[in-house]
Amino acid sequence: MFKSAKVVWADNEIKNQYLSFRHKFYCDSVSDCKMLIRCHSNYVLFLNGKYIASGQYQDYDYYKVVDTIEIKGNMLKSGENLISILAYSQYEDASMYKKGTPGLIFELVSGEKVIAASGSDTLVRPSLTYESGEIEKLTVQLGFSFHYDATKYDGWVDAENIEGFKQPKIVSTDNKYFERPVKKLVLDDGCQSNILAMGEFTQDNMNLNPAERVYTALMRPISFYKTELGDGPVNIKGNLDGVYFVIDLLKERAGYLTFDLTVNEDCLIDIAYGEHLTDLRVRSKISKRNFACSYYAKSGRNKFTHYFTRFAGRYIQVHVYSKEVSVGYVGIKTPSYPLKTINQPNGLDSLEKEIYKVSIDTLRLCMHEHYEDCPWREQSLYTMDSHNQMLAGYFAFEEFDFAKASIRLSGYGQREDGLLDLCAPSGGLPPIPSFSAIWVINLYEYALYSKDFDFAYESIPVADKILEAFNSRIKNGVVQRFKTGDYWNFYDWADGLSGHLSGDKREFADDCILNLFYAYALKSYVQLMEMLGEYEKAKIYRQRYIDISQAINEHYFDAQYKGYFFCESSKIYPELAQAVSILSGVCPKKHENDIMEGIKAEKYKPFTTFSYKIFKYDALLLDPRNKDFVRNEILNIWSSMLFAGATSFWETDIAEADFHNAGSLCHGWSAIPAYFYFKL
Repeated sequence: MFKSAKVVWADNEIKNQYLSFRHKFYCDSVSDCKMLIRCHSNYVLFLNGKYIASGQYQDYDYYKVVDTIEIKGNMLKSGENLISILAYSQYEDASMYKKGTPGLIFELVSGEKVIAASGSDTLVRPSLTYESGEIEKLTVQLGFSFHYDATKYDGWVDAENIEGFKQPKIVSTDNKYFERPVKKLVLDDGCQSNILAMGEFTQDNMNLNPAERVYTALMRPISFYKTELGDGPVNIKGNLDGVYFVIDLLKERAGYLTFDLTVNEDCLIDIAYGEHLTDLRVRSKISKRNFACSYYAKSGRNKFTHYFTRFAGRYIQVHVYSKEVSVGYVGIKTPSYPLKTINQPNGLDSLEKEIYKVSIDTLRLCMHEHYEDCPWREQSLYTMDSHNQMLAGYFAFEEFDFAKASIRLSGYGQREDGLLDLCAPSGGLPPIPSFSAIWVINLYEYALYSKDFDFAYESIPVADKILEAFNSRIKNGVVQRFKTGDYWNFYDWADGLSGHLSGDKREFADDCILNLFYAYALKSYVQLMEMLGEYEKAKIYRQRYIDISQAINEHYFDAQYKGYFFCESSKIYPELAQAVSILSGVCPKKHENDIMEGIKAEKYKPFTTFSYKIFKYDALLLDPRNKDFVRNEILNIWSSMLFAGATSFWETDIAEADFHNAGSLCHGWSAIPAYFYFKL
């Protein structure tokens, strides 16, 4: 892919490392060209001082993804030109990042001609403005927050002669690169935002991190009228340690923090963000989570955008450690995935149309380089969460490339034991076995809706290895649970089904839900093999499916109660188990109606939460007579969130108070009305 470019970096590799790169080159003539670029783990590209692009597709060292960026001829000039790149390496595993070899490679080409390429002529130095090294993390899933010092900016992006740059280290790496599998995000100029509150504050402990300082400051409000930003600066004055203001973005958003603030002295600014104001301020500090950053402003005007981590929520709280600030703008630049269509289902009433609209907004907020569980707290790709998002996207967006890329990326996270990493790309986290089974289901559904059989063939080795991981654990006819601590035996955020990330307090030898998802995966794989014409292979897996179905009914079905219990030592009858027994075909036809009626009558507990209601509704809709029930339940549950003020759909019905006050108010798995409104 690269003709002459070399991978470059600094002499050292550290966690949370920001580097500035400059590369001068000459053009005899000006024409349209292309920039090929890849940076582990992210980049911001400037050309002749102008922002061009950012947003590295998160990948693996063995799956290095390259962006191709169109450069218009008017961005270049005859004679000397300057490529400036702010490069970033996280260099510590997280839920959406796999530690790899730091490095930057780029090549500017016009036709077959290389105009500029990274190498020994590229110069590098540590960033003067961004703090590198160990600082507080936003969350363990997202990685580090950031600290920026505008007083140290020396114009390196576009100035002629800058000190401190030197030749880079040439990094030895293989030359296997891949084209970006999804489109680049489209970035807007910023959203509408209003000042919702303002005042002055005191903070007596400056040793706290930015999130802690915002959350513990003593605040005294100033009376004012709600102000929409954009028509002119808003001046805020106070007499205490500093002044503060709270920004309302009008709805849930996800994107890059951007602002235009003017101060009359060099001063610290803490900036926090969140989804609600339940605490009468942004909930910036939750346990070890720190939803804030710091910016040290220079005297005068400060215009800034942070193009790396996407912030998400509805509110931004700004604490300026000065007695006066002029607020030009504070908001979010939104990077949106370009979709070719957004279909509209027929026959919806006005309330259902609003549910559908907010479902679409929720899906898009959780759709950037790959599917995300939530844009605020994690931004992580899970196979279970993406199951819901893919199905909704097939109907609402007719979007298949994005689904394929996410399935492939998850597959690249396959471990030696055959299971998939908890998230992709990631490292060091115990996998959820049932999620690997769901990956096989996702693969079948993708092939079913997209008719992309080439990708299905490509993915057969991953699916085989997953299914063998389950098959190898069969004892007394059923799959034995995976060892707790090394694996997370999670099924749903419901009582008795969520397991324990660090190891279950009670050891169960086996349970019905793991076996039911294995059976569901086998059924899906048999259908996929038949679709691909692999009839001999289908025959082998069909027999495994028959065997496990029989064993499940022998081990877990209670004929008297007419339902499947979780396990011998936990005689609960989860709604999820009943739903998957029907979808997988394990439940004999003679019992299907009884179980469907039991689900509708709320006989089986614990109930499915938002994440798994898709299985409940899909199971019920196998009988068309249940359409009204499903439609009414969706209307009742999802409208209650709307009436509570939701602009995106929540992680659970407990909202922000769930998970010890860390519940997400935007979660991709909760957008399933966008799928079911096409089926009802």
